[in-house]
Amino acid sequence: FRLEGFDGQPPALRSMDPLLDLGVTGNQKMAKKALRVMLQRMTGSEMLLHFLDVHQEPLVSDQELQEKMTPMEVSEVVLHEVVCKMAQLAIACRRCPVPQKWIGSSVGLAFDAGRLPSRLEGESEVRKFTQVNIFDWGRSELNTFDKHMMLSDKEQHDRAEFWGYYVGGIDRLSWEAARTYRHRFGCTGSWSHLNFKICDFDSMTDNDFMGRLTVPIEETTETCADIMTQSGRLVGENAARGRATLTYSIRWRSYPQGSRFKGAWLIKVVSAQNLPRQDKMQFRTTSDPIIEIIAVSEDAAGLLCHRQLSSVKVKCLDPDWEETFELPVLAEPGALEAALESAAVDLGARCAGSIFPPEKMPDWQKEGLFPELSSTKAASKWSWSSAEASDVEKAFKTWESCLDAISASPSTARPQRVDAHQPLGKSLTKPEAHIRPGAREQQTGLHPKHEKPDSPEANAYTTWALFEGQAAKPAVQMSTLSPDGIFIFEEQEGEQNLCGCLQFPCMS
Repeated sequence: FRLEGFDGQPPALRSMDPLLDLGVTGNQKMAKKALRVMLQRMTGSEMLLHFLDVHQEPLVSDQELQEKMTPMEVSEVVLHEVVCKMAQLAIACRRCPVPQKWIGSSVGLAFDAGRLPSRLEGESEVRKFTQVNIFDWGRSELNTFDKHMMLSDKEQHDRAEFWGYYVGGIDRLSWEAARTYRHRFGCTGSWSHLNFKICDFDSMTDNDFMGRLTVPIEETTETCADIMTQSGRLVGENAARGRATLTYSIRWRSYPQGSRFKGAWLIKVVSAQNLPRQDKMQFRTTSDPIIEIIAVSEDAAGLLCHRQLSSVKVKCLDPDWEETFELPVLAEPGALEAALESAAVDLGARCAGSIFPPEKMPDWQKEGLFPELSSTKAASKWSWSSAEASDVEKAFKTWESCLDAISASPSTARPQRVDAHQPLGKSLTKPEAHIRPGAREQQTGLHPKHEKPDSPEANAYTTWALFEGQAAKPAVQMSTLSPDGIFIFEEQEGEQNLCGCLQFPCMS
């Protein structure tokens, strides 16, 4: 999947002008095209970083904290729900009886951030407005078993190839969501170190390094500290403008009882001074600074790396940010496992934290060393590099193997809603026997049917089905679950006719 669009962008992403590299501003037509290229270059982890970015929302005061949820609490519940639904989607695709060919299908993630819910409403209000949706099915058709067997060998191979690409994309997105959750919200102990990396923002190429600062995560009043080069020298120590510095503060805030968080470290980035100029290729004597903030913790499953980004300050060597970032600490362990377990029985138990490695790895950790902290007297040996591609792919393959094993076992399926008129325990193993002979399918694609549960025991699901020979409408009388998938029927004159054979988790 590529990131093709982003509605409701957070302020930090909006500040990343894609035309800065060209030195051109104000051209809306060119900016739109350049933005699309910039978004398409983003990795899955970068996309989710911006999707969950709430650090520039108004900071909830300590008094308000008792009454309503904070933006960080909202984003945690949102990602928890996304992880569950993406895992359900990956499993549902595997249980489809025959390969599909959904032309141009895209996945949409969304949540409502218009207001902060009260603690009385709780997380249920957030989950209700968190959506994982699939679009662009209008040119597609549901491939049934009978239709698939009537295709030529070449056409069957073509369907299988495209279906493999699609399922692989769903797998990757679900894995990225789970990995992001582990590293953003998996800490239940303490965060140990914080790395500030100041760069000159470039939309089409890698950002240019300007300086870094490594500090322990502990109560720190507003402090002005020197920043270092990659080799450990002071930035600007021989410059006429003086040494480059970063001003920041750190404080701990406890959360009220009943919150999913024990508390959070509030990292305030105030300003920087005397930064070096990097836009020399554009013949400018300035820079467009941005700060990457990576917090580090370690648990039994390995290293946790929480990464966030500040906004871009355009053409500025003495930027004022005044932005506050949160490093949350969960009250109870096992939240990621609970999200996966709610998608399918035993999925949480199979997926250990080690299959979700960090996107970046500190070199000191690779070498078994302990980092020296930045100061004016001792240079920092803290440097970062991307995680080994082989380690990432190995972890991803393990995730796919877990999904394969779960999908192959019908006993792992979560209970589905069955109509009251459907006999309990009825299971179909040959869906082709229920397809109406000669029925002409209407080329309207797959259409959603939203149902709400009638009782607390009934799970709400969104069914995507192809309705035959009539305009699409929510007219399904009954459904049943078999090892091959979910089969949706309508009953006419005592005969059961198959309308569709796929079910996805509820998108509320």
